Amino acid sequence: MSKVNRDLVANAMMSSIENYLFEILDSVENEVGALTAEDHYEINSLVRCAIEKASTELGGAA
Repeated sequence: MSKVNRDLVANAMMSSIENYLFEILDSVENEVGALTAEDHYEINSLVRCAIEKASTELGGAA
């Protein structure tokens, strides 16, 4: 797969993940109430780590 195609696929996947994450957060907030700044920080940290890992693996597969 060319670098351009990999980048396009990665960007599409990131957009899908971001949309899915927003849906999950909305669902959680509807169930338990508003999330705190600490909750958002922890979630962002976990997502960032997962994205970095996926990015590294995608780069290694090239």
